[in-house]
Amino acid sequence: MTTFYGVSAPLASGKTTAAVEFAGRAAQVGEKFIIAQPSINLINQSIRQFQERWPHVAVRAIHSETTNNVVRAISDHTKASTTGEVLFVTHAALMQSVYWHHRKDWHLIIDEAPQVFYHAEFTLPNNHDDLLPALEVEPHNVRYSRLVPGDVALLEDIATNRLGDQVHALFQEFAAKLASNRWDLFVLNEQWERFQTGQITDGKLLVFGLIDPMVLDGFSTTTIMSANLECTAAYQYLIQCGHTFQPHKAIASKLRFTSHANGDLLAIHYAIEDGNWSKHKRDRQIELGGDSYSVNELIICGALDLFGDDQFVWLANKDIEDKDPFGGRGIRLPHIPHGLNSFQHVHNAAVLAALNPSPALYAFLDEVAHLNSDEVRRAVYHEAAYQAAGRISTRNLADHTPKHVVVADRAAAEALAELYPGADVVRLAFASLIPESAKAGRRRVHASDAARNAVYRDRRKADLLAQLDEVNRDSSETELPYSYKVISSLTDAAFGGSLFHDVGRKHPAAHAGSLGPADFIDWLRELHGRQVEKEHAWLWSPAEFERKDGVTTGHGLANITAIWGVWMDNDGGDLSADEFAAMFPHLMMVIHNSASSTPDAPRWRAIIPTTCAMTIEVHREIMSQLRQALNRRGYFDKRQIAKRREKGLSGNFHGFDHTKYTASSMFYLPAQAAAGLAHLIHRTSRTRSYYG
Repeated sequence: MTTFYGVSAPLASGKTTAAVEFAGRAAQVGEKFIIAQPSINLINQSIRQFQERWPHVAVRAIHSETTNNVVRAISDHTKASTTGEVLFVTHAALMQSVYWHHRKDWHLIIDEAPQVFYHAEFTLPNNHDDLLPALEVEPHNVRYSRLVPGDVALLEDIATNRLGDQVHALFQEFAAKLASNRWDLFVLNEQWERFQTGQITDGKLLVFGLIDPMVLDGFSTTTIMSANLECTAAYQYLIQCGHTFQPHKAIASKLRFTSHANGDLLAIHYAIEDGNWSKHKRDRQIELGGDSYSVNELIICGALDLFGDDQFVWLANKDIEDKDPFGGRGIRLPHIPHGLNSFQHVHNAAVLAALNPSPALYAFLDEVAHLNSDEVRRAVYHEAAYQAAGRISTRNLADHTPKHVVVADRAAAEALAELYPGADVVRLAFASLIPESAKAGRRRVHASDAARNAVYRDRRKADLLAQLDEVNRDSSETELPYSYKVISSLTDAAFGGSLFHDVGRKHPAAHAGSLGPADFIDWLRELHGRQVEKEHAWLWSPAEFERKDGVTTGHGLANITAIWGVWMDNDGGDLSADEFAAMFPHLMMVIHNSASSTPDAPRWRAIIPTTCAMTIEVHREIMSQLRQALNRRGYFDKRQIAKRREKGLSGNFHGFDHTKYTASSMFYLPAQAAAGLAHLIHRTSRTRSYYG
């Protein structure tokens, strides 16, 4: 894993100035630097500062206002670079740029912690087909699937949006992230299944994302600078991924200070005693004297009463900021105010933006990124409040004017006070008119995150076993196939599924479940002796399907009633059929050649029966476990191989077709290969028989 340099220091302590000084000195003697900053405004400010200090050192900014294609411009510029220089880019450009010429020759300094997670919500009840062809999924776990590019040309067209299409613009950021291969994007399995089959009522698709840490790796050095670096989501996520940090002593030595010394001049006012600020609480209506007021309106009245005729800055959510909730008074802050110094003459601020991530994003970050929800809330909402409050005269140690900051809730006020030792925390005027919530905050139930995750896994296992009870009309047994380790055995394995005469058929010709292994394997062996064209070989799906009212598909996920066994297509890789069988000595399996198999490029199919029928979620869990077992044995898919190579790691390509991991997939039944290569292996834990 990589060791990054870190600079953790208060706002206005001079991190950017120190970094510019450090980069300028090194660039003079031939070193190359990339400084990534969160906004174009901050880049413009830093460029002016750099040129004043280092007029003879090459410096350039690349962002959306300097070029129509930022990614290509960065690639071309780094390829042409031959001498020491400093290149300024935005965080967004850094996260989406795939290629940096001679990356190892560049030092990367990230000014302010980058955004490492992503959340988008698309509501497309009528137009989901516009987006669907650009997307495919591969299983991740029982709850989430990973998005991968489908129609690459369409995805690129949406991501670049060269013609300025207004519909494509809605999906442009999402498409650019997916196309860049720098973000791991996920969807909820159940929601995706409804979305892709058209069985949707609200047309909603939630997308969650995590940055690939490899985007920060491979440079000569990588430094991340931020106020309260250790509290940021970026730091927590990188540590969770196994990376480490060490102080950047050269930059840290040039800081103006390491803690705020003017906290005694600051009073932090809050309104809500209990819970965390949210849009729901913001819009809650309160009856006063026969009139109705929102909680937000009462807080604004309190802030205006506090500020009087004095100037102030304010920050609110985008859904209300255009309505100017302060009625033309005050100065609206940009949503990314990091590093801006233009408000130091102002002594008051109102920070009313409800920036808590949604419950769905909290759940995703907890399960996939293993980030604690309290840590995420602090990293997002409390850090945003600190950034906004730090734009005013709190930045100027020489200014001794009393300062006032209004935040919505007590938790944010106390978090801010921790950063400004000596600050007063007081309740805002009119706040007593806001009734406390009747619902108390959630107590911590588990002793640790590990304990919580263990309880979640047990609960999830119980849910899956209950599904198996339902689909098999049986009682719970510990040997039901929650784990791939118990899905198949010599004595009680069974086959089942649906038969299709050709790939174009909407409905199966027949279906059967709980077929005995001897009869089914004899049938496969009989079919294997055929010499037929592939399109006449019939197909089998391990799923049983039924027609359903309102469902237009005949053999889609929405039609599945039960799934028997695991079928996997291997299109050629480093993994042989014998090696695969040896990896799972406890499993019964049948392996036969594909129609296109040749001596030089063998292709084969593995069929593993199960002890009972499965639901879609159980099947997905089994497939995920099998993939993880392959990974542990050093075999990976193409996407994983590419990422490992970027890290300098080796790995073997297993060759399995990830598009066939879906429970509704169809597979051609055995036949002699066109090239004459034929094999069928029936393997149990004690015997192996070859036919062909």
